[in-house]
Amino acid sequence: MNVAQGQALSGVELADRFDGGSSAHYEFMDLTGDGGHFTVGGSQYSHFEAKADQLDQVQFHAAGVEGAKDSVFVRTSSDGSHFSDWTEIEITTTKE
Repeated sequence: MNVAQGQALSGVELADRFDGGSSAHYEFMDLTGDGGHFTVGGSQYSHFEAKADQLDQVQFHAAGVEGAKDSVFVRTSSDGSHFSDWTEIEITTTKE
């Protein structure tokens, strides 16, 4: 998955990429050091959980350097307590 420098991906876009946005709960994590991070309500996070109806408040800001790669890990739950295994989505920063 690519994102242009200076742009952000919404939680909705990440959920659509992962499972078509069909789950009730999502948990996201970014463990890579290339500078990408999530924001929710203006606060920065490397890990958080969101209900499907909250995904429009979530953004992933990719690293600012062209060619940088971030690995975002996603897992889902239908009830908010029993989650699937983690799945990786690789995000590459491209030119604007």
